[in-house]
Amino acid sequence: MPSNLIKVGALFICLLSLAGCTPDDCNIMDELGLYDCAMEHDGAGRYYVLRVPNNYAGDSTPLVIDLHGYASPVAGVFPAQRFISGVDRKAQEEGFIAVWPQGLLMLGISWNHNLPKNYTDRSADDVDFILAMIEHLKTTLNIDPSRIYVTGVSMGGGMAQTLGCAAPETFAA
Repeated sequence: MPSNLIKVGALFICLLSLAGCTPDDCNIMDELGLYDCAMEHDGAGRYYVLRVPNNYAGDSTPLVIDLHGYASPVAGVFPAQRFISGVDRKAQEEGFIAVWPQGLLMLGISWNHNLPKNYTDRSADDVDFILAMIEHLKTTLNIDPSRIYVTGVSMGGGMAQTLGCAAPETFAA
């Protein structure tokens, strides 16, 4: 119970200051509301980049999950997906929250979709990871559950389709 009170208090202070609010496990990357974040899932450290728009004031806000293609990291020297898709720019313009989760290094940075969980080195349950990430984000950000969207390119597009089929109740589109 005290932990929940601390979170509520932190969110209240965050709303008063109109600063970007993010999960505790995130580090600020820039003053425009870009964060790098980590979480433990299924025994592995997982990573994602989060954009909270400057005008976020705690109101119910849409979430867009933008999935990278094979071997395309979300951050570092070549954060291709954030820039190629245009979702980063649109999140700032339109005021939605965007997130770029990172696949695991499995014969290249990739997503485990449409494969059995114990298929050689592709044992990560990426559907469960993304759903857990959404639930984790909901603990700090006011995400509108009726406006959660997923998109992707190449292998990320395949993963987006898999997520839509595996959890249609979670995604609006």
